[in-house]
Amino acid sequence: FRAKQLGKTIFYYRKAQKLSPRDNDIETNLNYSRLFVIDKIKSSPNFSSVFIDKILNWGTVNEFTFLTFLFYLGSASLGIVTFFKREKIIKRALAAFLVIFLVLIFFATIKISRDSQWREAVVISSDVEVYSGPGKEFTLQFTGHEGLELKIEQEKDDWYLVALPNGAKGWLPKASLEKI
Repeated sequence: FRAKQLGKTIFYYRKAQKLSPRDNDIETNLNYSRLFVIDKIKSSPNFSSVFIDKILNWGTVNEFTFLTFLFYLGSASLGIVTFFKREKIIKRALAAFLVIFLVLIFFATIKISRDSQWREAVVISSDVEVYSGPGKEFTLQFTGHEGLELKIEQEKDDWYLVALPNGAKGWLPKASLEKI
């Protein structure tokens, strides 16, 4: 940030955020850095996607996997105890553990899928021209600036097809991005 490399700053804060998603210092510094981005593109997410994103961004894949494993062990243990003691409180606890276990499997699966398929990137060039196809001979659609965050949808030769948070898509050179 002090070296005035806004793209690299946001890139490294986003990488740090993936490793430690609940670190308030990373979040604060990332949000402060985003104030200096020229392209302030907002999306209009619905309530359910915001809710699911908050849950998925709460932890890492390893944390979700560990919690799922713990609730699996708890469910198995309570299942064994329920087999020998048929008390209502144990049956209710087993039901609760099973529900939480299934919800955790759902979110862990989504988290693993999202982390392996969603390739996010940050523009590190001071400005980059975004074209309608993979090459400079295509129509220039718009210009992106350093620090712009986007998703990579496709790759062809030295070009990426990217999608912006507002849904706009275009092709830009690979050298102008850093993949998170």
